[in-house]
Amino acid sequence: MKILLAYIAFSLCFAAAVPMATAEDDVWDLFAAAESHLLSRINAVRMNPAVVMAEAGIDLDAAVAAFPEGASWMAGGMPALALDDRLQASARGHVMDMLTRNFYGHEGTDGSTYEERIEASGYEAVEMGESVGFIAFYNYIDPTAAAEAIFQNILKNETDPASPAPKNILNPSMREVGIGILSGQITLDGNRYNAYMATCDFGSSISENITARGAESTLLILINQARMRPLDVAASLGVDTEGVRAADPERYARWAAGMAPVTKNAQLTDAAEGHAREMAVHGYVSHEDRTGRGAAERILDAGYDVDAPTGERLAFNIMDGSVTLLSDQVQQIFEEMMRAEFAASSAEETVLNPAYREAGIGLAFGNLPVDGRTAPSLVLALNFGGSTAAPPSAEGWVYRDINGDGLYSMGEGVFGASVNIVGYERIPGDWIPFAVPYEVITTDGAGRFTRPDVPKMLEIQVDSEVRIIGNLATEYRRMVFEAADAGL
Repeated sequence: MKILLAYIAFSLCFAAAVPMATAEDDVWDLFAAAESHLLSRINAVRMNPAVVMAEAGIDLDAAVAAFPEGASWMAGGMPALALDDRLQASARGHVMDMLTRNFYGHEGTDGSTYEERIEASGYEAVEMGESVGFIAFYNYIDPTAAAEAIFQNILKNETDPASPAPKNILNPSMREVGIGILSGQITLDGNRYNAYMATCDFGSSISENITARGAESTLLILINQARMRPLDVAASLGVDTEGVRAADPERYARWAAGMAPVTKNAQLTDAAEGHAREMAVHGYVSHEDRTGRGAAERILDAGYDVDAPTGERLAFNIMDGSVTLLSDQVQQIFEEMMRAEFAASSAEETVLNPAYREAGIGLAFGNLPVDGRTAPSLVLALNFGGSTAAPPSAEGWVYRDINGDGLYSMGEGVFGASVNIVGYERIPGDWIPFAVPYEVITTDGAGRFTRPDVPKMLEIQVDSEVRIIGNLATEYRRMVFEAADAGL
């Protein structure tokens, strides 16, 4: 479903005269410079909201009140927007239409909406928005100064709690933007003014969200499948497993045996999400954050068990434009991460470290420096911990092996499957265990289910299949269910 955002900023001001540029090429260069300035200011406030708002005289507390669902983004920033040529063409076309046909608004003279214009540009948006603004003047004003005035007006409207204006500049779901700025003459209320007009078209072409029912849950399944079946996953990625057997028999034996899955931990998740967002916002990939803290310090600061071993693996994927599904981006970043994991030494293993029992996943979109330019990227931070206080959990998934490779793959999870778990515990001295029934749960959008804090012995039923788990610590592979095509 497309979420459509729109908003109009209106400003009228009069500026002192400054010399007018006369050469036509110089004028177009000034407009391009103004567009670049507006882009830089939009990205500055996205990356450092508090600083830029203070410069604009905006009350940060009031601004946060305008974003009740996104206070963490307001405090920590959000990734910069990438300039998109299609959105740029849409924005420039609309600003030219407004100036040459003497109107101001979102509807074009041909009756087109901004949604239709963005779609006509070839941009496949799942979320889009448009902000338009202008300043009017009697005497010349520099285009960059005009862009700054328009930016501040839009920002003040977006951060006004009383304003009904949707949030485009500070919408973390937006990934790209196109900007058009031109000057000309316009008549308003019978008065004719010189004016600068601006159109900003925003969009996101990523067709899925990072949610517990989507990318994060899928990644956790893929990680746990790699832990349960390292050799099979390695072979699927082209790793020479026989070479591993010859070079490091002990490591090969550990991979052949597999290891227990990790479960999601809130503190590890907080640490991972915070670091992924910071890397995405500020354009770097490193275990050391901008304050100099390493992974262990960030995990400890998040409140995780101080006595537990911890680790971190980072990865990123450059979004080249040919892959627009987030699921495909996640698949790519997982594969690259696991190739690095399989190539690492035994001492450097993190995903395949049997000492770890819990994990936190952080995913964020941003722009990373690549070959002298910045490129839209997906950034991943994985934090692992081995707290002995972590209770046993029933962690598994239900899937259909659509591609027939014998492994869970992206898009094969079964959503909404009923999972009925009964635990069995013994009172010390008694021979017969007593049953502990749990509420029926259902699999999420990735096909994953989890039941925390269960005994080692379980009876689990998915659809009509019932399994007895004698020891969850060693029989974890039996928590994975392959559904028949006709079932579930």
